[in-house]
Amino acid sequence: MKKKVLFVLTSHGKLGNTEKTTGYHLQELSHPWKVLADAGYEIDFVSPKGGESPVDYFDLSEPTNKEF
Repeated sequence: MKKKVLFVLTSHGKLGNTEKTTGYHLQELSHPWKVLADAGYEIDFVSPKGGESPVDYFDLSEPTNKEF
């Protein structure tokens, strides 16, 4: 039986009652994903409301982010 991991990402894209955007930082996801994927885990991604989760920051010059 293959080992499994479930990542639960935010559905929230606005900070409180402001118009400021929020979300997750890509490296918060890409770095653990890389370690777990390399170890053979099956990985699923979900968000509480379903659909895409907002990304607040990403840097595609960082190799693990780019690979993800």
